[in-house]
Amino acid sequence: MASLKNQIAVITGASSGIGQAVALGLAAKGVKTCLLGRKLATLEGVAKLARKTAPQVLCYQVDLAVDQDVRKIADLIQQDLGHVDMLIHSAGVISLGRLESAPVEDFDRQFRVNVRAPYALTQAFLPLLRSDDGGQIVFINSSAGLN
Repeated sequence: MASLKNQIAVITGASSGIGQAVALGLAAKGVKTCLLGRKLATLEGVAKLARKTAPQVLCYQVDLAVDQDVRKIADLIQQDLGHVDMLIHSAGVISLGRLESAPVEDFDRQFRVNVRAPYALTQAFLPLLRSDDGGQIVFINSSAGLN
């Protein structure tokens, strides 16, 4: 298995849950991590833990439901690091409730964050992933909606 040391990973949803676990796991392998999430203070808490083992940790506040945030994040990371080896889609939102009373805005937000944002981010990051020896794109899903 090839070493991950000093590779660069972008992780969405890195402030909690699976995204946080992935970020810390990659940091422990010596991966440079770019943590993406809505709450900068929470990301900084994860970054503090990741910096114990990662050679570099950067935090980016981004709301994946906002097109402007999605469009500019790849440019920011390109300016800061030049390329990316891994793009890990781990962010997600869910609104639980009865269909007949659920606001359509809840559906819109879920679609934007869970479907549209990964599509748009993948498009934006492809040039950065292709700039080296290829790259990896990982989609992480949850079974929370099955209950």
